[in-house]
Amino acid sequence: MPRKLQDVRTNLTKLCSALHGTPFEAFETKVRAQQSCPLVEDIQGDTEHKRVTFFYYDEKGDAETVKVCGRYPSFKQAFQRVGNICIITADLPKDFCTTYYFEVKRKGAEKPEIIEHDPLNPRCFYESARNFNPVLDLLKPFNQQQEQRAIAEQEAAMENIKKQDRLKTYYINSHGVIADITDPAYTKDGTERIFHVHLPEGYDPTKAYPMRLFLDGKWYLDAAEVPTILEDGKTINIMLEPKAIEGNANIDRDYEYRPDRNIKGFTEFLSKTFIPSVQEKFHVSTAPADVTICGSSLSGFAAMHIGLHHPEIFGNVLTQSAALWLSESRFTKKGEDFTLLPPGEKFLFPELRSGELNINQLRQSRFYMETLSHDFPSNCIANRDFVDAMRDLKIPCRTAEKPGEHHFAVWEKSLPEATRILQERSLRAEAETSAPTPTLK
Repeated sequence: MPRKLQDVRTNLTKLCSALHGTPFEAFETKVRAQQSCPLVEDIQGDTEHKRVTFFYYDEKGDAETVKVCGRYPSFKQAFQRVGNICIITADLPKDFCTTYYFEVKRKGAEKPEIIEHDPLNPRCFYESARNFNPVLDLLKPFNQQQEQRAIAEQEAAMENIKKQDRLKTYYINSHGVIADITDPAYTKDGTERIFHVHLPEGYDPTKAYPMRLFLDGKWYLDAAEVPTILEDGKTINIMLEPKAIEGNANIDRDYEYRPDRNIKGFTEFLSKTFIPSVQEKFHVSTAPADVTICGSSLSGFAAMHIGLHHPEIFGNVLTQSAALWLSESRFTKKGEDFTLLPPGEKFLFPELRSGELNINQLRQSRFYMETLSHDFPSNCIANRDFVDAMRDLKIPCRTAEKPGEHHFAVWEKSLPEATRILQERSLRAEAETSAPTPTLK
């Protein structure tokens, strides 16, 4: 499960003791009252921001500078010091949500040290057993009992899914042969991809079920509230892993999803091999209206590419912060600029306007695009341009701007609602196409 709570009581007590009797003593009362850090306070006369105060223990006492950094460097501040405690204060938008880390430049060190864990923040988002980051969510004040209850419910629901044997892992090769990953008789040929299948409770193999396909595979198992998203009682959910290449997850993902690498080959495999094989084995409906493809960031770009080119298969496309700023030339430049798009490359899918795609078929599809209030600017520009093009062509495209930065800790909060919206086929194209384009910051 993605969310975990650290026990930070001992460290908060130490912090309060260290602040007592100093010019920063006012923080002591606030820390005790909130029972967590960073501190979040209203700003008198400012209804658009919150004042956020971070505390970092400099145990070695040799820090020259300490900064707080988000997933993308949206906020970095100087610090004040009291003894070995570094205090960093920032005024942030009231809807800000992100993970963060400390960047510490020590005396005599050439490069700053990255400190990923905040021992004073009980909220953590686990990307893996070794990698977890503190979460800053200004929309949701910390409540120990509520957080513990929500996590316990998710864990119990996940345990129930596993007990009922409704979550299994499979191989599929380039010929479409599917086998349980535990099957000792299965002979690998080097072309395998791994995918995970979640079946609804009371699964009936004589029925044809709707299906949701999540790109990025296990990310959606490890880094999302799985039961909340999956358990609607009527949908088969598939989590497809990128193809293993050299054992490097980042290379795998880039290879499958990037426009300058294998996105065309991946799209062909998905449409001609994977989907037909899955539909046959797991009794998935072949009606496009019943098949949804989902992705975020780079896999959001891939989901959009696949949905545009194969509306006869995928009648629904869900993207969260789709990396629509991508283009081939951006991978040939050293030091990518996340702020500006290259001249003449404001729109990634020229085939949408050139007539290469089946526009009439796409008008039968449904697209749901989530953007973020604090995504990097080039992605906001690219997503807005894309939405305008879709609506010019009267292709149903519903959009929603969500608060936060570019990270799974943000996406997983709105994913349950987004999947439900796409599944409700009662949404009318007229309402979607007539909705105003959101203001993307």
